[in-house]
Amino acid sequence: MPNMSERIVRNYYGRDLKAIIKYFEQTTVQHQKALSLQKKFGGNKKSSRAPQKSPFSSYRGLGEVLKKHKIDGNALTAIPQFRSATFDISEDDQSMKLCVDVILLKLRTMGPVEGGNEAVRSEFVSVILSTAVSLLDGLRIFPQFEVTGVESNGRVDYAIMKAKKIVCVVEAKQNLPGIGMAQNIMQCKSACDANLVRKKRGKSTYEYVYGIITTATEWYFLLYGTEGIYATTGTEFRISLTEDTLSDPDTLREEVKSILEVVAGLLNDRATVSDDPTIKKQHVLDFAC
Repeated sequence: MPNMSERIVRNYYGRDLKAIIKYFEQTTVQHQKALSLQKKFGGNKKSSRAPQKSPFSSYRGLGEVLKKHKIDGNALTAIPQFRSATFDISEDDQSMKLCVDVILLKLRTMGPVEGGNEAVRSEFVSVILSTAVSLLDGLRIFPQFEVTGVESNGRVDYAIMKAKKIVCVVEAKQNLPGIGMAQNIMQCKSACDANLVRKKRGKSTYEYVYGIITTATEWYFLLYGTEGIYATTGTEFRISLTEDTLSDPDTLREEVKSILEVVAGLLNDRATVSDDPTIKKQHVLDFAC
């Protein structure tokens, strides 16, 4: 005698239970075949989407980033070196004098940079960058600027631009310049990507930008080209921002002048170089040591 469930199914469908079971078995097999075909021929649709971009902050190892650029090693000095362009600044330049005065004011009101967090250090970095930009025509500085590249994206601490072209990106760090260099390399790569996207189709894929990695006291400069990267990690660029600096403004002025001449030199070089890819590529090679 059929149980209650069987009687309900028979009454509802008006057919024998075995026929019902057979029908559902056939339907299940057909459904599985359909899923198999979908997986075989249409299952890659999801993977055809653009891969998710990595945030700049996810890059923590310099060795990993250098390997991406075919450079062996995990130290700052493993990066090929370049001779940085400079911009002559006179001793009595008013912008430089103002820069030094503001730095001294911040030292008096905020204390020395040593032990300060990234926000404190950025206060001093911003003064120097803004001064360098003010020495040149047609450049603007944008803090917390969004940069999107092929592989990575995110906000950079500062982007310096001429019109819509990124000239330089800056990474300010509390310490750990190696991590700062790794992140800045990827930031520069994305900046090159962004600049190339703005160019018309059919143009050369060669591009270069400058990067700056700084703790406010230590300054490192990067030349990122789409066919090679270079740095000034073998040369010391430093500004002393201690209590003693308040009683020795002349030394501070010399150190600030040295940094400003390099920063302004790099910005001026990239802002004025020819857009001809052959000239631009040779220009970069001429800087290489």
